[in-house]
Amino acid sequence: MAGVCTGFSAGILLLAWAEVYGRMEPGRVFVYGALSLAFGALAYLFITQSSLITRQFATFCIPAASFLMCTMSYKYVGIENTAAGTQVPPSIALQPQTRYSFPWKPVLMMGVCGFSAAFVDVALFSQGTLPHILADLIVGVLLIGLVFISKQGVKPVVLVGLSLGCMVLGIASVALFGAQAAFAASLLTMLSYVIITFFTYALLANKSFRHGIPTLWLFGFAAAARIAFDHLGGFARMAFPHLNGLSSSQLDLAVMAVIGLVVIGVIALMWMSERSFNSSWAIERIDTGASAPARSEREIILLGCERQAEAAGLTERETEILGMLIEGQTYQQMCSNLLLSPNTIKTHTRHVYGKLGVHTREEAVALIKSSGEKP
Repeated sequence: MAGVCTGFSAGILLLAWAEVYGRMEPGRVFVYGALSLAFGALAYLFITQSSLITRQFATFCIPAASFLMCTMSYKYVGIENTAAGTQVPPSIALQPQTRYSFPWKPVLMMGVCGFSAAFVDVALFSQGTLPHILADLIVGVLLIGLVFISKQGVKPVVLVGLSLGCMVLGIASVALFGAQAAFAASLLTMLSYVIITFFTYALLANKSFRHGIPTLWLFGFAAAARIAFDHLGGFARMAFPHLNGLSSSQLDLAVMAVIGLVVIGVIALMWMSERSFNSSWAIERIDTGASAPARSEREIILLGCERQAEAAGLTERETEILGMLIEGQTYQQMCSNLLLSPNTIKTHTRHVYGKLGVHTREEAVALIKSSGEKP
């Protein structure tokens, strides 16, 4: 019963925070998501090494604190109290004549990685929670480092390739060394899973932000698929008891090879079919009246920014700043969102205006909207 209640609470928290991340630019989602991974892992390691009273206190206080901070974040990102008659969150807003496609590509991509990670960690070697916690910490610290090191920003789609690499190394270590590589295999496959999960949630948040698709629709399917595939991987221990404590027999190696090929093949196909973070990924907002994709105001702006960025040769950072300028953000807001100094923001802005051939924000807005509204 305790496990069911904990899982239900975690699911509610995920969907609540999805509303917050669905209102953020991709850059902020990347930074705050990486910070949350690292902080969560460090908090877990600290609490598990503490006294029983501390662990009991944390069990009750951490979920309550998370709900409180989530509520405070709603105001920060513009989700006001609906009881006051102000603004309705996108996940519950009624949008007539609109339907949404099922996000099967990111859901399937995350699901097969979750199955593989659970299969190796639970069904084969039973390494407990340590590989998962270490994977969260490693990925969080790595992403934070990349954000601060890379002046042009980090390409989120690169994470898919990194996840594939970890999965290949994890499966190869099992095939070559068997049970002797138990911890390394569990850690590598869990790294792959954490990376692809981070990418998938960032992708879904970007789709909600860009297209106005309800976060409950996107994150609800993704969370359900993640849990289902996790349990399927763990249940493999019951279905194939002889795999527990994997040896290096030909049958075991063949089983791992097949699972590895399926996982790597699915992820690689999804990656190669899209490549860009802003590609479709089988996620669309459809106008049922016109039977065609419906564009939100933000999507028109972002599409115009991308078209003009390609034509003018803007960098990824300059494109990101251009989008914020068009949306009316101040220099202070951009500094906070991108973790850059005011002088850096102003320098990027001058470069953007110069490459676009405009002199004011108003001229840039007119140019971008005109470009985004074209078919």
